[in-house]
Amino acid sequence: MSPAAKRKTPASKPKSKSKAKKKSRGWLQWWPVAVGIVLVPFAVRAVDILALTGRWQAWLVAPWSFLLQGNPLHLSPAGADYLAEGVMDGQFPVYGLLYVLLTRRLRPGTAIGVIVAIHLLAFAAQSLVATS
Repeated sequence: MSPAAKRKTPASKPKSKSKAKKKSRGWLQWWPVAVGIVLVPFAVRAVDILALTGRWQAWLVAPWSFLLQGNPLHLSPAGADYLAEGVMDGQFPVYGLLYVLLTRRLRPGTAIGVIVAIHLLAFAAQSLVATS
C-alpha cells in the first residue's frame, strides 16, 4: 500500500450541545417584545372600552396601571398619572421581554405560566387594595 493510502484523515469533532445552544437566532428571538409593542394601542383602547362596563373588566387588562393610580407611592397627582400611563404603555413589551428571558431557561409553556401568574398577582393585589 502506498503511504498516502495508510494515512488516516483526522475526524472532525462533533460540536458540543452547549455551543449549538448558544448560537444566537438574531432578531428573530425578540418577536415577543415586538408583539408586546404592537399590542399596546389595542390594550389602551380595550381598557377605555372596558372601563365603561365596569372596573373589574378593565383591571383584567392592565392591573399594574390601576394599582399605581391609587397613588400608593405618595407622588404628586400628576406624577402618579404619568407613572400609571407609562406602566400601561410598558406592560406588554415588558411581558414580551420577560418571555424572551424566561425561555432561555424554561420551556415556553412554563414561561407563559409565569407571566400569567405575575399578571394575576397584580390583579389580586388590585382587588385587595380596592376592597380595603
